[in-house]
Amino acid sequence: MSLFSFQKQKDETISAVFEIGSGSVAGALVKLSSTEHPQLLYSYREAIPFQENLEHDRLVADMILAVEHVAKNLGDDGLVHLNFTGYRRHRIHDIFYSFASPWVLSQTTVLDIKKETETVITKQLLDDLVAREQHSFEKLIKEGDSSSVFDSDALMIEKKMIQVRLNGYPTDNPYKKTAHQIETAFCMSFVPADIMQKINTAVEKTFNFRKVTPHSFALLSYSALRDLFHTERDFIFVDVHGELTDVLVVKNGLLAHTFSFPFGTHTLIRKASRLLNLMPELAESSLRIHALGKNDDATKAKIAPLLQIVQKEWLTAFTTAYTALPEKIALPHTFFVITDTDLEVLFADVLKTGALPGISMTASSPNIITLDDATLAMHCRIGRRLVPDAPLLLQAVALNTFAYHQKNNG
Repeated sequence: MSLFSFQKQKDETISAVFEIGSGSVAGALVKLSSTEHPQLLYSYREAIPFQENLEHDRLVADMILAVEHVAKNLGDDGLVHLNFTGYRRHRIHDIFYSFASPWVLSQTTVLDIKKETETVITKQLLDDLVAREQHSFEKLIKEGDSSSVFDSDALMIEKKMIQVRLNGYPTDNPYKKTAHQIETAFCMSFVPADIMQKINTAVEKTFNFRKVTPHSFALLSYSALRDLFHTERDFIFVDVHGELTDVLVVKNGLLAHTFSFPFGTHTLIRKASRLLNLMPELAESSLRIHALGKNDDATKAKIAPLLQIVQKEWLTAFTTAYTALPEKIALPHTFFVITDTDLEVLFADVLKTGALPGISMTASSPNIITLDDATLAMHCRIGRRLVPDAPLLLQAVALNTFAYHQKNNG
């Protein structure tokens, strides 16, 4: 896998996209184009069953089963649906995976190399720099206590050069140029090798494919947001899903940090179930109705103090994870929060009203931009009678960006 590489696309292709998170698995048939917005032709999302007491092995098994069900749905209902969209004779050109935590570990590294004399920049030189960091990260994953899902070997799925600066100046094509100072920013992502094999086996029950292209949801999201909101150079991206929250920190247009912490929508349901003394499904229903503003006064009186407790715990968990980063930087005041369910909206609301204890920000109050279906639908066309799906729309935009770069950069 080479640096500066993008997916080779024809001008217009139909691809299958799988989004694999901790609370659900989604699939979509997407038309990618190098000349226009992508189009979501068909989509299907299946929840990973809620566990009152989280068990790792069961979570893995439930995720794999959900992948198998989603692939079958795309192969059966999805391909039939294409007959009514004008793409009857189109075949699936590519298959993409998008991994969120806990199935992926990502690291962004910035290297600043100073040479005594002007040095010719070659592909081998940059590849060697990245290879050393890759080895260090693989060793950290193997020896560290990063995640219980990484019990087996880690498989690298991404190695993307985000930026190269020569003698302080950014360049899109550094090769064959000379410099005495080389700054590189690149992102690497790894998934457990055994989980990747199980996912491939599940998908192959429906699709025959020679190649699948895996990504981290973090890098796809960064790529999409960088292009959609190009005036925003400093921002935080927050993705709250089943068991975890994933966070990206972007400074001066570069992906500076990625981190996650174990507090998601399922965590909220567990705490609500316990504090309200309700079965989990009843607690979840009450929370969703509350998010829509449709609870009666008595129920509101019960849920409001609960949410204050849980939201404070989520903010504390956010702060703890952020302050553990190796580089202490002021928090950008612009937050992009992706919301696909009513429960995720509750986390977006807390950022508007809650303070992050012990963290300095670049402005006195945060600017919250909600990445909901309506916002992202402006950048991705949606097929008739389809229910919009914000995470899938964001991924379609990012994958379409790769197609654009391939056409314009060769």
